[in-house]
Amino acid sequence: MQGDKAVILDMDGVLLKTHHLHALAWKKMFDEFLMAYCEKNNQKFTAFDEIKDYRKYVDGMPRLDGLQNFLKSRGISLPWGEETDTLDDLTITGLGKKKERYYQELLNTKGPRVYKDSVDVIRKWTNHHVPMAVVSSSQNCKQVLAMGRVEIFFDTIVDPQLASKQELKGKPEPDYFVHGAELLGFRPDQCYVVEDSLAGVRAAKKGGFSKVFGMVHEDDPEKEKELLRAGADEIIHSLSEIHDPEL
Repeated sequence: MQGDKAVILDMDGVLLKTHHLHALAWKKMFDEFLMAYCEKNNQKFTAFDEIKDYRKYVDGMPRLDGLQNFLKSRGISLPWGEETDTLDDLTITGLGKKKERYYQELLNTKGPRVYKDSVDVIRKWTNHHVPMAVVSSSQNCKQVLAMGRVEIFFDTIVDPQLASKQELKGKPEPDYFVHGAELLGFRPDQCYVVEDSLAGVRAAKKGGFSKVFGMVHEDDPEKEKELLRAGADEIIHSLSEIHDPEL
């Protein structure tokens, strides 16, 4: 390694583009549920907004936590359920499994899109022996990294499976990021974090990391403002915009 810095990256929206698939899966699941719920309770149906609701309530968070957050915003309370619940059970767990089914269908037909500029930079960092970790709330993290052929670049991966074993709290708590730094052998103040979600930025700021970059690949001034309000130190549109002689 050239210096004393490590880099921790989120996956969705930083390395690979799968956010649109998640948003579509969330919308399909929520709209189906909400239409049936509103009809049964004689309420007005308001669809899930795949941009605003997605960013505010589910993006970057553990699946079931995000699901519960959104339902709470609509004044809806459901039992958490059991791991044995099926897609037809009206529980947080059951709806989470339905969303996962829809996401897998989209992932298998459309696949993730790799951000080439991100891969070019992490390849350079690998050649410079920069320690790197992926920290993701996605249950499909390793599957998607493998589909994008980028898992080979990272020294460690912190995903929900590892988090469950280590009893780590999900974003916006800092546990995932702090554990990633520990696995790399660094303190948080020795690590840069690159995130594109509000929950992820809040988590990294709470963890006391050296610098938190808010990633926005597309032209989206509103998202840039939201990430800055969440605590991002700097907005970038490509990993190549991170200039540090230690990397």
